[in-house]
Amino acid sequence: MVAAVGTWALTEYSHRKHSREAAGDKLDALRRTEQVKALVELQRLVLAYYESFSEHLWVAWEISERRFVGRQLQIKGDQSWSERERIALRLFAVAARVDDLKIRSKVDYLEEIARDAGITPGEHIAGPESRSRSSENVLKDDQRVQGTAIVLNLEIGDRLLELVGTQNPELALPGAPGSVDA
Repeated sequence: MVAAVGTWALTEYSHRKHSREAAGDKLDALRRTEQVKALVELQRLVLAYYESFSEHLWVAWEISERRFVGRQLQIKGDQSWSERERIALRLFAVAARVDDLKIRSKVDYLEEIARDAGITPGEHIAGPESRSRSSENVLKDDQRVQGTAIVLNLEIGDRLLELVGTQNPELALPGAPGSVDA
């Protein structure tokens, strides 16, 4: 009888231990899958945010350079601003789901420099007495935000490769042989 109870206790302990480990593995896999989904969506949003920022920046520059702004141009400026804000809200919502603090802080930085460049398009202040305003400055701001978006997307891509356990980006593509979801 004692041997039967001892065997049962050992079997029960072993079963519970393996169940906990299996649940932990499933939880880790689920977390990794959710992170991959969030990072892929974040990459798309970073690109969309840059495109929206660029369009708004150039429209705002054009509006600021004209004395008489036509209704169409004003509508386009308002729409580009609204679109940029909509994407920014979505960008922050998705970034909040990402575990990597470095990536989240780069998203904040991207939005901050884009917002700063969009306040007074084409205007750069070099000192208390030195201001310059030109389309060249608009281009520099556009390129600065673009460069930041590219670096951010590269970091997101590196994190994606790390999560799926490969250095080969083609294996990280959904549906690829050997990929996480294949």
